[in-house]
Amino acid sequence: MIRITIVTDAGAKTRVVVEGRITKTSSLELAGACVEHLSQGNHLVLDLSGVTFADSDGVAVVRDLIKRGCILEDCSELVRTLVEEPSS
Repeated sequence: MIRITIVTDAGAKTRVVVEGRITKTSSLELAGACVEHLSQGNHLVLDLSGVTFADSDGVAVVRDLIKRGCILEDCSELVRTLVEEPSS
């Protein structure tokens, strides 16, 4: 189960607070919410501090969102390690 809360400030910065598990199903929900805001020109900050689990699909979606310009701000070391691209 995932909970996504969108917090917009007065500017064009939007904070996406994610809680729970990012799985194959819930990652589609997360991607949809983020892409919608990115297409409006908002700068997105991802707060994954409440994420308790991410499967390979969830990790792939978060990596893709970061490549699209989302900023990973808050998360556990485990989640940060999972979503960071391995060095070549």
